[in-house]
Amino acid sequence: MNKLVELLNEFEKSERYWYRRYYLKEEHLLYQRDDGNVEDDGRTERELVSKEYGFIKRLVDNNKINIDKYYEFMTNENIDISNACWELDMDKEFYYELLMILAVQENSIEFLISILK
Repeated sequence: MNKLVELLNEFEKSERYWYRRYYLKEEHLLYQRDDGNVEDDGRTERELVSKEYGFIKRLVDNNKINIDKYYEFMTNENIDISNACWELDMDKEFYYELLMILAVQENSIEFLISILK
C-alpha cells in the first residue's frame, strides 16, 4: 500500500496545479483535500481506477505494472478478453484491458497493489 501512496502523491504533484495528499491510516487510503479536510468516503477507490483521473494510464505508460503478475491473474481466473480489444491499437490494448479488469474487481485497490512493480 505504501508504494501505491507514493505513486499517487507523485502523480498528483506532477499533474495538478493543486493536489491532494494521499496517506494511509490504519490501512485505509485517505486523502487531504485542498481545504484541509480529510476524506475516506469510497470515492477515492472509484476515482483512482477511472479513465478520467488518468492514474492508471500513467502507471501503464511509466512501466509501473508487473505484466507477468497481471497475466498470471488473468490465467488463474480464466479470463480472456483479448478479443474485446481487437480493434484497438496494440499499444493501447493493455491499458484498456486493465481498466476493464479494475472496474469489475471486488477490491480494485488491492488488485492494483498486487500487480505494481
